[in-house]
Amino acid sequence: MYCCRLESAWYGKFKVSCHFCAVEGRYMLKHYHPELPKHVIMKGEATQFEDFIRYIEEKHYDTHWRAPYHAFCHPCTIQYNYIAKLETFNRDADYIVKKHLKGRIGDTNMNSHRQTERSPNFGRELKFFRNLTSEQLDFLAERHKDDFDMFGYAFDRSSYMATCNDPSGESDCC
Repeated sequence: MYCCRLESAWYGKFKVSCHFCAVEGRYMLKHYHPELPKHVIMKGEATQFEDFIRYIEEKHYDTHWRAPYHAFCHPCTIQYNYIAKLETFNRDADYIVKKHLKGRIGDTNMNSHRQTERSPNFGRELKFFRNLTSEQLDFLAERHKDDFDMFGYAFDRSSYMATCNDPSGESDCC
């Protein structure tokens, strides 16, 4: 789900590795928090998730958080054989391998590595979203509405939960 991806991109790029702090982090701090001491701004490490969403609202994009999906993977114009989701990766990969490589390689039951089966409405709390303004949440909801619909996701603003709306009851999302 894109919301999970945004949270992960911010955390991985600005909090863990700080690879993007050099340019993007400094930009955010300089423009959104000019009151901070210069040495803090120069490190770019104090960026908050809310700053990151504001940065995206201003149309600063990178392949790590580019969106919506349909804007760059073109699922409606390119005839893909499969579109797999990370949430259902084991099941998807098992199906594809069995369908196309049956008899060519050994046991391909990738599902044997799955820890537990999740219910179709399994959700993930998006804790960083709690500090976003209503306007930011509206921006994200509108921007990614087509992706949510296309891939069967929902975001409950009251609980900050991302869930999957798989009508088949077979998916384990987020």
